[in-house]
Amino acid sequence: LEYQQAVGLDDALATVRRVFEGPINFLDTSNNYGDAEQRIGTVIRELGGVPDGFVLETKVDRDMQTGDFSGDRVRQSVEESLQRLGLDRLGLVHFHDPEHITFEQGVAKAGPLETLQALKAEGVIAHLGVAGGPIDLMRQYLTFYPDDPVVRTNMGLTKVRGRWYGPKTLAVAKQGLDWDDALGWVLSSQRARYEKGEYYDLGARYMTLTHATNTAWADSATDVPKHNGLTPFGKAVVREMNRIGMLVDLSHVSE
Repeated sequence: LEYQQAVGLDDALATVRRVFEGPINFLDTSNNYGDAEQRIGTVIRELGGVPDGFVLETKVDRDMQTGDFSGDRVRQSVEESLQRLGLDRLGLVHFHDPEHITFEQGVAKAGPLETLQALKAEGVIAHLGVAGGPIDLMRQYLTFYPDDPVVRTNMGLTKVRGRWYGPKTLAVAKQGLDWDDALGWVLSSQRARYEKGEYYDLGARYMTLTHATNTAWADSATDVPKHNGLTPFGKAVVREMNRIGMLVDLSHVSE
């Protein structure tokens, strides 16, 4: 994976232990995030299970070699995650990057979405979500989760008991929205726009600075550093986000 980075086992396990011990009670992983699930699972076994009150979220992923994202593949992805994490039930599972298939394929009979709903009905999954890129596609999928209390998307929206909240990621360059265009609104205190939609009106309150590669103004953890962290423009972005009340998401940034 382009965003996979070699991390020593001891460092990885120590990091996961600190996460479970700390004040933040949410951890995000995915079936295709390298060996992240195995390492998280090692610590879960040490602890005798996920700590009370902690939310562990994983995602179902397509077969990264063949591109298969069928219902059978979704069930296999869940089974793999259960085995790696050492669990018999998953609290929150997202349908990950569904833009790699058509919406019609996603909602087809016995397809990935119907299989996820079946796994929820079987008690294997507690809550369902969707995490991907194109906001219009994400909003289509959200209509299929009317009864779930929590639904989140990477570039789309979060729906919590009928109320919309903001996206995790406002722009990823590889998905067609230029970072400079995406951030012009921040520096001018205007609202973010994507395909004629207004993120701020929909509740956007945090933004990821980078993803798998560097941007023109910020370094990614999985790319060769170019800016010693942030350029002057990047620092101005962060200052303006602080001023208007947007959280700065450091998920993929460099040290």
